[in-house]
Amino acid sequence: MDATTTTLLVGALLALVPGWAGYLIGRASQRRRGRGPRPGAREICSCGHGYGTHEGEARCHGSEVLRLNGIQGVHRCGCTRYDGPEPLPRSWTPEPLI
Repeated sequence: MDATTTTLLVGALLALVPGWAGYLIGRASQRRRGRGPRPGAREICSCGHGYGTHEGEARCHGSEVLRLNGIQGVHRCGCTRYDGPEPLPRSWTPEPLI
């Protein structure tokens, strides 16, 4: 083997081996630890519905499907307003005029 071929092989190994090792270590650590909650999963009202079902309206527009003796019905949530933890405020940033 000449020097160019050896250099290319060493370079390829240095590029591939750490990448695959990092990938495998990351996969193994996520299996042990778990993925954790989604970012919006903590914003739950006392009625059990999320912040999105209360947004824009005073009344909760969440519903649940109930079955009783083979008859299926929809039960609307009786919650009148969101009483869970305060979500982060929304902000609007204009695009720079360049």
